[in-house]
Amino acid sequence: MNQNIFKNILPVVAGTVTGGISVAVGQRITQQLFPMPEGLDFHNKEALRVALAAYPVQAYVAILVVYALASAIGGLVATLLSGRRVARPSIVVGIVLTVMGIVNDLKMPQPVWFSLANLLVYLPLAFCGYLLVRKNAAHKTAA
Repeated sequence: MNQNIFKNILPVVAGTVTGGISVAVGQRITQQLFPMPEGLDFHNKEALRVALAAYPVQAYVAILVVYALASAIGGLVATLLSGRRVARPSIVVGIVLTVMGIVNDLKMPQPVWFSLANLLVYLPLAFCGYLLVRKNAAHKTAA
């Protein structure tokens, strides 16, 4: 049982946490580059809607890049911790991050194009994280 937890659950949790931390750091950097209006009340839906409507397209693109990198990092961490042989942990990380993105989309009044792109970024990039560090039979025989 303990080996099963280490091989299956821990990599997913670690990859998801690492992806989440990467998102937080990336969003902080994006906020420095594209600050929200001074004194914005994030709990006021109407004020938030107005602020996000005026947010530049470049800021949304930067956020998508952050989400993509965070997903790849999360998938990479999950793959490394799971033994680098199967994609399942990185795929689960991508699914969890997608669900988190859906929750974010429901809370934040964002442009539709951003919400759609947001949903399409997590899973493929988490899988790319797997591809970057996977082990396969060809590498084993060549080494």
